[in-house]
Amino acid sequence: MRVAIRRATPDDAEDLSAIWEVVCAERVYTAVDRPFTPQQEREYIASLSDREAIFLAEVDGRVVGFQSLDLWAKYSGSFAHVGVVGTVILPE
Repeated sequence: MRVAIRRATPDDAEDLSAIWEVVCAERVYTAVDRPFTPQQEREYIASLSDREAIFLAEVDGRVVGFQSLDLWAKYSGSFAHVGVVGTVILPE
């Protein structure tokens, strides 16, 4: 088994959306109640600053999960050191 972690690009939007579909359908481990569309994912990735990212987990070339790192608040420099981390992974 080959495991790789890499930074997501807009080209990964379809894989991210597919993971959201599975996780949201479970209605167990996330407060997100509907999956993000590939277009929403592309726009989100494109909007991230240099200090934010989505990191993909791949097993044998298949995206099986991701972790997002976002700034907590962009409206004030006093929060520049505060972030939000979210982890989403397929059940299998």
